[in-house]
Amino acid sequence: MFVPQYEKLSIEAILATARKNPRINDYLPEDRDMHKVPRQWLLNVAYTVLGEPFAGWVKSEIENRNEELATKQKLYIEMDPDIARAFHSSFNISSKCLSSSRSTLPGLLTFTSYCSDERQVSWHAESRVETQENAG
Repeated sequence: MFVPQYEKLSIEAILATARKNPRINDYLPEDRDMHKVPRQWLLNVAYTVLGEPFAGWVKSEIENRNEELATKQKLYIEMDPDIARAFHSSFNISSKCLSSSRSTLPGLLTFTSYCSDERQVSWHAESRVETQENAG
């Protein structure tokens, strides 16, 4: 389980939350040796022993931190409700895909997306090229 290093997700906060369940103490070293324990090991033990309640706490802390940061730094934007609905209902595009466009025939562009799983998707669109003859 990966947990970002946020102030509210420090080793002390993780221990305080994990120790709310007394079973965790059966799996942790004595307090005098706690400083030797890697953070990732502590997270793995807490998640293994406590399960979903611990994962839910971590997720909640991450969401709270992101919400505070977005509010503090004014990262929210206002959006027309129709545009917001269209945005949320649109298909997500993987960041692992690379798109390119090339002209195969005059007036026809091919947009191709090459994805990490080697699938290829193509879309065709007519391009309108105005010449001086068409403009007049």
